[in-house]
Amino acid sequence: MMEFMNDFTPLSQYPRAVLKMAAQALYPFAPHIAEEAWELLGETENLTFAPFPVIDPTYLIDATALYVVQINGKVRGKWELPKDQSQEDILVFIKTQPQIAKYITGPIEKVIFVPNKLINIVIHEISV
Repeated sequence: MMEFMNDFTPLSQYPRAVLKMAAQALYPFAPHIAEEAWELLGETENLTFAPFPVIDPTYLIDATALYVVQINGKVRGKWELPKDQSQEDILVFIKTQPQIAKYITGPIEKVIFVPNKLINIVIHEISV
């Protein structure tokens, strides 16, 4: 509910249908407040007997994933990128990022890739 309110509050207008759904979702946790909001939205039927909104599953699928980028096991950045990217696509992207490029100082020895989560680049450190 808090994530919804944080995204919903800055809007310039509040669609009535969305406010009704919010009241219905609030009802199990705060029934008196939700019932009052329901009446203020112009509903005459008791909220207890109103059918719960139908869920559209297309809104439940995230198109992006948070990729954590590590160099030699240390977190060097995080990016929200499209889901299901290949290891090569992620490598091309992160090599162009200045905060990552400065850590790639030697040849890449190994890449550990967990799809939609993590990429760890192991750099062969040359000791002098």
